[in-house]
Amino acid sequence: MTTLVTKLFAVDTPKSATEGLQEKFSTLFPSIPLMLATIIAFAICFGFLFFFLYRPVRKMIAKRQQFIQKNIDDAISYKQESLDKLNLANDNLKNSHKQSDMIINNAKIKAEKVIDRYTKKAKDDARRLIEETNLDIQAQQREFDKNSKKYITEVAVELANKILKREISKSTQKEIIDEFLKDNSPIEDI
Repeated sequence: MTTLVTKLFAVDTPKSATEGLQEKFSTLFPSIPLMLATIIAFAICFGFLFFFLYRPVRKMIAKRQQFIQKNIDDAISYKQESLDKLNLANDNLKNSHKQSDMIINNAKIKAEKVIDRYTKKAKDDARRLIEETNLDIQAQQREFDKNSKKYITEVAVELANKILKREISKSTQKEIIDEFLKDNSPIEDI
């Protein structure tokens, strides 16, 4: 072996090209026991790495893939669930808008009915009050006419009494009438 190593490190020039080539090829392949030892060492290293490194890493990767896939599936199901809830909420919102529109329309219709009813009632009350007022005015007018005739006759009688108490002259009569017209006191006081 030492001769082999020295041959490799020697800077001898080969005697012929074919000899040099054969020498190089012969040094390329190691000895069989060394090759078997290398293969056994490689198999042991491969087995050790396979059982203690590759398998646990493969299990971790499989678990991680399952975890990621589970998260993806959960995210998809949550997304679908949230879309369903969003659609349900939108439907509820549309229904509530329709209901609120119906309530508002019904309230407007009821308000118009109430307004019409109270307007009609107010008009009827106003018409009734006007009729009652007209009847009251007519009654007061009749009473006033009746009382005014009574007062006129009383005043005429009082004037006649005053005129008869004095001399009957045109100036006295005119004076009494003027005095009566200027006097603002009620008729009973005269």
